[in-house]
This record gives sequence, C-alpha cells and structure tokens, in this order.
Amino acid sequence: MRYLRLLALFVRTELQFELAYRVNFLAELFSLVIIVVTSVAAVLILFAYTQTMNGWSLPAMLVLLGVFYIVQGVGELAFTPSFQQFMEQVRLGTLDFVLLKPASSQFLVSLRYFKLSNVAQVALGVVVTALGLARLGDELTVVALGEFAVALFCGLVLVYVLLLSLSTLAFWFVRVENLLAVYEAFLDAGRFPVDI
Repeated sequence: MRYLRLLALFVRTELQFELAYRVNFLAELFSLVIIVVTSVAAVLILFAYTQTMNGWSLPAMLVLLGVFYIVQGVGELAFTPSFQQFMEQVRLGTLDFVLLKPASSQFLVSLRYFKLSNVAQVALGVVVTALGLARLGDELTVVALGEFAVALFCGLVLVYVLLLSLSTLAFWFVRVENLLAVYEAFLDAGRFPVDI
C-alpha cells in the first residue's frame, strides 16, 4: 500500500510538471494520436484489396499494431523516463540520494519519472487491439483472451527487465544513453510483421 501511495504521488508530481507546459503536453498528445492513426490507416490501405497478406489477416494486423503501441506506450510512459534519469544520476554521481531514501531503490529508480502524454498511446493501442480482437470473431475464445493477457503482461515484464539491464550498464560505461536508442530501433521493428 505504501508503494501505491508513492506511485500516486509520483504520477501527481509528473502531471503537475506536464501541465505547467500545457501547449507542449497537448502537442505531444496530438502527435501521438496522429502517429497511431496514420499507422492504422496504412494497415487499412494494405488490406483494402486483399483478405490476407502472407498469412496475416486485417484483424491479426490490427491486434499486432495495437499490442505494439501498448508495449511501446507503457515503456515510454513508465520505464524509459525513469531509466534515463537513473543513467543521468549515475553519470553525475547523484544516485546516492536515491539509495539513502527509506524505500526500495529499485522501485525509486524504475518508477519515479513518467511521461504522461504516452497514456494516449497506450489507450489508443488498447482501442486498436480491441477492434482487432472483435473482428477475429469465432477464432476468439475466453481461453485465448486469457493467454493473450498473460503473454502481454509477460512481454511488458520483459521490456522492463531489458531496460533495467541496459540502464545498469551505466555503472561500468558511464555514457550509455544511446543504448536506449538501439532498444527503440529494435522495438520499432516489431510494428509490422517482417514478412510483409
């Protein structure tokens, strides 16, 4: 319960920071909406004249695209800002302030900073995924939905572990911010199937 209160405090602090620059916040929201909408439009254009493409149907592509935006959105919402700050604290030598606080250091390092504009990306990813799942029809069962939810959760845990592992390299190689750019490039490759 204590950590949930801390998390709520961190989110409230980040919201106050974001709302101090409202126009920038709204511009980020608008750009994220445009990115998701254009990606969905690209998929709809690809499937305008065909039912399947290399074994991929339109509903399956929508689910893939929605899951991509959920995973990317959660990563950029909760994990990436905190790990970027963590690497900066290691570089500047100010991590001691985090280590001396009476809370889990891993919790403070992992979930202290948020980029709240990415809530829109996660929400739109959920909508696109739900639309794709709804169009699957008879292929969709309760068991399949449960397996999907477990796989999505495991994927988010893997993203967290990967980002944590990459950011801990800051202890040995002080300037490792570019590793997050490599991670983002690999993640971006998962937006569409390789064989299309």
